[in-house]
Amino acid sequence: MIEVFKTNITCAYTAAALTADLQRMYPSSSVNFDLEDGDRVLRIKGDDIHAPLIVAHLSTNGHECEVML
Repeated sequence: MIEVFKTNITCAYTAAALTADLQRMYPSSSVNFDLEDGDRVLRIKGDDIHAPLIVAHLSTNGHECEVML
């Protein structure tokens, strides 16, 4: 399964920190940001990914995040 999210992340340092957080949450998943994309896309590939938890995690940390359909 691949989940794709639109974010407001613009800083590579912030993206790296959030990637590390998400890797801890989903250790068997692949997590990456595409900050060059206009939607500053976050992609997570793996099993048992819970999109609402990811959105809540980023929101709790002060970032915008929504599932792209």
